[in-house]
Amino acid sequence: MPAPNRNPIRYSVGCLLLGVTLISGCLASFIWLDRWAEGEFEIATFDCGNNRKFVITAARSWEVSQPISYRVYSNGEIVVPTMMIGTNNPGNDPSRIRFTKFATPDGNVVGITYADSPSSYLIVHDFLNNDENRSRRDRARAELENELNASRKK
Repeated sequence: MPAPNRNPIRYSVGCLLLGVTLISGCLASFIWLDRWAEGEFEIATFDCGNNRKFVITAARSWEVSQPISYRVYSNGEIVVPTMMIGTNNPGNDPSRIRFTKFATPDGNVVGITYADSPSSYLIVHDFLNNDENRSRRDRARAELENELNASRKK
């Protein structure tokens, strides 16, 4: 039986496409795995009202101890980028870490502590912008000056 007549160019192009597909698939998998390993996962989220929140995360990979970080969002935008607040021992499951949120009555100043150690704040954030802070400071200063002036008149 005679051998089938093969087109060498068609065969070469097919092998080339197969090779390129395999190499690009391996490269894409490596890039995805690298980005996944360098990423983080959410361990706690705190709603602070008015479309504001804290997100606490743990790194997916680490060498000695697992970094624990946080970000602050306001209106869907990051107002405080990822900041490290501590580490987790390799044998502990970070999703079991418990936090407690404290806030001022108006909800503009928020603090986060470990639930088992509420006397030490990990995060304290003032959600007021600079203009609001300046206005509040000016009002407080005017009130203090009025009290001081009133006490001098006596």
